[in-house]
Amino acid sequence: MNGWSSLVAFVPVTLVIIFSLIVHPDDKPGLVELVVVVVPMVILFTIWSWRVYLAAMRQVAAIRNGEADKDE
Repeated sequence: MNGWSSLVAFVPVTLVIIFSLIVHPDDKPGLVELVVVVVPMVILFTIWSWRVYLAAMRQVAAIRNGEADKDE
């Protein structure tokens, strides 16, 4: 898994922002825009959280393995 997987959620957000700025520069965001922005942000946060969890578990495993080797 590389860093690009976290950026995938920004693609729809970027397209919506560009569309909004060009087509409707004076409008406030509506429900559709909010959903299109919030859903990718939730996906991004979920991916990020999962990656942080996996990294923490790898560190815990490395610490445990390191301590087990020292005791023997």
